[in-house]
Amino acid sequence: MRAFAEACGRLAAQDEPLRRLVEAVQAENVEAFSALIKELKFDRFCLQLCHWVCGELCSLFCECVCPRPETIPMFTHVGVYRVDPIWNDFAVDGTTTAGGLAFTQTIPLRGILPDGSTPTPMEYRFTTEKYPLGGGPQVVTAGMIPATVIGALQYWEFAPGWVPRSTEYWVNNPGAIVTIKQQFGPSLIVSVNKDVGVGGWIPVPREDALFFGGVGRFVPQGGLANLDTTKLTDEHFDLTVAVPPLPLQAGDSVPAAQKSEKPHFKITFESRNAVSHAGISTNDRPIIALSNTHYAYTRHPDWDGGAVTEILVLSLDIAKLRSGGGCVPLQTHVHALFTAYHPYLGTCDVHFQGPPPLPPSVVPPISASGEAVSPGGGQDFNITGLNPCAYIVWLDATLKLTVGNGPVYGTFSDQIAFCKR
Repeated sequence: MRAFAEACGRLAAQDEPLRRLVEAVQAENVEAFSALIKELKFDRFCLQLCHWVCGELCSLFCECVCPRPETIPMFTHVGVYRVDPIWNDFAVDGTTTAGGLAFTQTIPLRGILPDGSTPTPMEYRFTTEKYPLGGGPQVVTAGMIPATVIGALQYWEFAPGWVPRSTEYWVNNPGAIVTIKQQFGPSLIVSVNKDVGVGGWIPVPREDALFFGGVGRFVPQGGLANLDTTKLTDEHFDLTVAVPPLPLQAGDSVPAAQKSEKPHFKITFESRNAVSHAGISTNDRPIIALSNTHYAYTRHPDWDGGAVTEILVLSLDIAKLRSGGGCVPLQTHVHALFTAYHPYLGTCDVHFQGPPPLPPSVVPPISASGEAVSPGGGQDFNITGLNPCAYIVWLDATLKLTVGNGPVYGTFSDQIAFCKR
């Protein structure tokens, strides 16, 4: 093996014999090839040399005549959730199969892009359409896409000595640049951003100069575009209006007109040739549940309450404090009035804080619309066994919402205190 390597080293330094060997193999001229083997004293390595030359010719043919297929752009994930139905990451209503989560705020749309070496100039975009379908798609434009990291620019920088480095590559982050120090002359100033163009089209970066003194190569890392879902749905409800059945008080059901429509959308991905505009690929997330809500209401004005605006309704009161002005000592029963509402209400419970023994917690049922309301007159807790002291009643709730990586919120709470005589 060493002898063959040494012989190949001597051969590689001679252009003319190499050219004649390649021509003999291309022409399948056995006599000429045999004569060259003897001339070059390669008899011992005849088979190895033939294999080497044939392999190089085959590789050259494959690269130049039948080039490898280019990477096909594709939309694959919303956050960690895979969009293709075969993976079953989404339920039929567009929530996540695990946990029944709807999507809120800004969500990352992820997928596959070619790197900077792709010979074809490409661009891609997203469109959305609200259910019921039929109104036509809406293009996801620059105003709907916060700055998004879609990959990295890998490059060589003289530091001194050439050092490999990388920096984030963006979509919709105007002015993002990297300064690459050179061995001689001024530094290279390279843009690492692609703006969202007309029609929502985003150019696929094509930097492909990963060598000393070059501008580097674009390396995709899964990002396509972050989508601000509040540009698609952002519901605001005022529950303080003094028009029956409002204003809302703890223990009231949220009127149907003030409940969320629970919007659903279709998200479609498209890619095309940036010059000819010939389509390259398209796929979609057939249905996705989105939720952005805000509710203005008043919490227990009888005790440390007032106007609040939250993404859910979570309001607690005590019947006797409401009627007695908030400072009435209680002796035998607490009638807790509460309303918890959100279209994707996850859990709800009412519990006491104070010196034990305490009444057991209550987990009220949650309706199909996402509401938990105390029974008429309030949830009855027997407090005859409590010691005379100050206590707090808590109303806790969680929401089934995500920005693409499991539940996004913790526990929401409302509270009200009372004194046991």
